[in-house]
Amino acid sequence: LLDGRDVSETSALEYTEPFEAFMAEISDETFDVKIASGGGRMNITMDRYEANWPMVERGWKTHVLGEGAQYSSATEAVKSMREENPG
Repeated sequence: LLDGRDVSETSALEYTEPFEAFMAEISDETFDVKIASGGGRMNITMDRYEANWPMVERGWKTHVLGEGAQYSSATEAVKSMREENPG
């Protein structure tokens, strides 16, 4: 989860880019690892303030069922979401 609560709001790429580079280094023809899902605390998955159960349901569907937008990498997802939702 990337949320800006404990880290800067726009720091996601500081984490996803090096981590995906590390995963690429350890992957080979017998072992492939990728980030499977993600989301921001206040947009998907967690809601400790409003008891917004539809938000929690979206998180469940995203993280457990794999529903939602699909991207080739977490870095691509972050960049795409920033373009779609500036500010």
